Amino acid sequence: MPQRRRDFADRINYREQASPPRAQDPLCAIAPLLRVRPELQAVCRFASQWDVPHDAKPAGWAQFHIVTTGNCLLERSGGHPLRLEAGDVLLLPHGDAHVVRSSARMCGPKSPIRIEFGNAIETKTNTEGKAATELICGRLHFEAATDSLVIATLPDVIVLRLGKEPLLDRMRMLVRAIHDELKGGRLGALAVATDLASALFVQMLRVHCERVSDAGTLRLLSSLPSARAVSAMLRAPGHDWTLDALAAEAHVSRASLVRSASRFARPGDNSASGTNASICCARACSACASVPQGSTPSSRRI
Repeated sequence: MPQRRRDFADRINYREQASPPRAQDPLCAIAPLLRVRPELQAVCRFASQWDVPHDAKPAGWAQFHIVTTGNCLLERSGGHPLRLEAGDVLLLPHGDAHVVRSSARMCGPKSPIRIEFGNAIETKTNTEGKAATELICGRLHFEAATDSLVIATLPDVIVLRLGKEPLLDRMRMLVRAIHDELKGGRLGALAVATDLASALFVQMLRVHCERVSDAGTLRLLSSLPSARAVSAMLRAPGHDWTLDALAAEAHVSRASLVRSASRFARPGDNSASGTNASICCARACSACASVPQGSTPSSRRI
């Protein structure tokens, strides 16, 4: 019996002395969902008047345009034209159909667009001389499932305006490196540019997740306790989760988890109760896993 008491005492002391769970970057839990596989499809060089339609892509595919010179307009069904300037990176996370065209409407016929091939990537152009607008266009495949928590919450349009913000210096360097690789035509340029594009868009999605302030699901994921709870529910969706179990996964008290979950409470919910707090977490997970594309915000500039 004395030996058993010492064993129990040792266990208690060990638990008291054990270091708390190491804090993690909240975005680390969703980092795998931000992994992308880009396909650089065309370098576009245009002058005068032009337009290029792009069909909708299958689920799980996004479309992107990187403006390296000049400016242009992007038009989507039901949306206002979006002006893009040199240095802008545009992502359509859900692969919507759209048209990219010249900013100015001119009289007379449009110059025909021809396709040239070189260095494993096609060039679309309507000029023999200097181009007024240059873009790098392609599509992006999300490595995670198409109905995963982060992808479903992304808006229809994300525009990253690199501008002169110091924090975006590395992204500007990536855009320039992609442009130089494709323009230089060196051996393996497309493979190098594709890897650079992958890094660019992962950083772009990270910046979006860090800056978004009105998407409740992403706010939930930016809070460490609630992110842990959501991650646990997504790992074991069939488990009969209780508030106590979720609080244990989040390494916080019930009350702290209720406060994190309360931002998802609907009007009339008593979010201070354990039952409704669990429901709020479940709603968050449901939103993460199955938000319909039509309910996403229409556009986000960062």
